[in-house]
Amino acid sequence: MIDFHTFQQIRQLHDQEGLHGEQIAQRLNLHRQTVNKWIKRLRYEKRSSSSQTKRPSKLDAFKGTIVRLLASHPYTAAQLFARLKADGYAGS
Repeated sequence: MIDFHTFQQIRQLHDQEGLHGEQIAQRLNLHRQTVNKWIKRLRYEKRSSSSQTKRPSKLDAFKGTIVRLLASHPYTAAQLFARLKADGYAGS
């Protein structure tokens, strides 16, 4: 996702300087498909927040256990995983 400043640069290079998508991509060090996508847009629109569609994690039920274990000892991820599996964690 590009920011508003980069969008403005793309629009200026395309509209005022007449550069094509590949030329703009090279100048701004962006992928040409990204530039071509933004050339087609006449105004900048931020990507919608992913927090609105956030789904629950398999780890949600075990977060308290993870915090408690890490507070008592600096376990490795493999050690935490083994303990969570023993407690019924079904993830991988």
